[in-house]
Amino acid sequence: MSKRTIQLLALSLSLALALSCCSGCTLLFSGGKTWTFGTEETEGAGGSTPSLGEAAPTDASAGMTQEPAIENTVTFSETTLVSNGACAVTAVSFDPDGFWGPTFSLSIENNTDKTLMFTLEDVSVNGYMCDPFWACEVTPGSKANSEVAWMDENLQEIGVNYLDQVEFRLRAYDSNDYSSDDVLNEIVTIQLDNSTTQPSVSELPSAHNFEAQMLIENADATLTLRDYDPEGEWGPTLVFYCENKTDRPLTFMMDGVSVNGFMCDPYWSCEVAPGKKALSHAYWAPETLAKSGINYLELIEFDLRLYDADDWAADDILVEPLSIQLYNVYAQSSVSEVVFDAGFPQQTVVDTDALTVVAKGFDPEGYWGPTLIFYCVNKTDKTLMLSMSGVSVNGYMCDPYWSLEIAPGKKAYSDCAWTSSDLEGYGIVAFENVKFTLQVYDSNDWSADYIIDDVFQVTF
Repeated sequence: MSKRTIQLLALSLSLALALSCCSGCTLLFSGGKTWTFGTEETEGAGGSTPSLGEAAPTDASAGMTQEPAIENTVTFSETTLVSNGACAVTAVSFDPDGFWGPTFSLSIENNTDKTLMFTLEDVSVNGYMCDPFWACEVTPGSKANSEVAWMDENLQEIGVNYLDQVEFRLRAYDSNDYSSDDVLNEIVTIQLDNSTTQPSVSELPSAHNFEAQMLIENADATLTLRDYDPEGEWGPTLVFYCENKTDRPLTFMMDGVSVNGFMCDPYWSCEVAPGKKALSHAYWAPETLAKSGINYLELIEFDLRLYDADDWAADDILVEPLSIQLYNVYAQSSVSEVVFDAGFPQQTVVDTDALTVVAKGFDPEGYWGPTLIFYCVNKTDKTLMLSMSGVSVNGYMCDPYWSLEIAPGKKAYSDCAWTSSDLEGYGIVAFENVKFTLQVYDSNDWSADYIIDDVFQVTF
């Protein structure tokens, strides 16, 4: 699997930058979900079942465990953050109780003949990664005023009680030439003077009486499973504590993820700046779990990968096989058999000592187009990669979008889809048969011979 950042984070950032392309400066907010701590009932097959533990009293409006009010006076003086011949950025004032949350007012000068985009990257608050998703575009020779704010709920989500130290990389670049060198690229630290003696960050308690599990602890990084919410807003959710002890930005991600024995990737990766920490949420969409018949998370197995976020060509810093055992209180089993339309004739494509592949179902109106659903079992001790070549539909050469990587001893349901536009080009309105060469090989040894390299057919 290629190195990548979390898809939703990238999408949010792309949207934020797109919106910032309007004239003048724009304050952009993440709009991310708030982690809700509290007790709730979950529904099992037999009706209501108890939650995993008792929770502390909560403030429903904030969605967080109640903390005593902080008596705090903040002292801040106008500070020039960066000034060079090309541009200058000054923090004019600070409002700890801004409309969205703690807010810095900035004055920005562009002394070049280019339109510059100013952004903040690798933003941390009190040592924890917390991005305000801010960008500001300034036309040549112009000045602008802008505000950078952190939403209160995003700070509460990581246990930040007040802003003490804010650190970020301040970048400015030609907004019309992304390939040009940065006009500005400097690390900036803002230290605030607070009167309170209360800690700037509080460790958040588990909302479900979940006992934290240390997964990785070494000289480079720490990874701890802090909480598990079986009924998260976006689906069953794990809360990870990630700490980067190196002098390089690290990306934490899961590879080859299986849930209850079925390949099933979550939405998760976490980039942490050098010497910083993060609380990060990994979740599985309910519809993704349902495709594999997964009713709830019980056993999660994966390879944890750590790599330099700025050097994808470098070797991984760590690849460690891990497993997480979760204990639920449900009447139903963790996995149910997936039922498909009886109109499709299920047929075994391959059944060897290494691999089983069964054509289980067919959806003529799949999300991307007509979709053939395979059930696959890897019986080897190797990670297998499955792909097709020379694919024909009703005798016309027409490749689908499909490949599957399956971990040793695991199972998977996998969608093999054709786009409707490709099929329409051949006048195909109904599937009669699909012929293809199935190629299976060791995903970690591309030089090895194919385990399977043969022609098969599925009829409809």
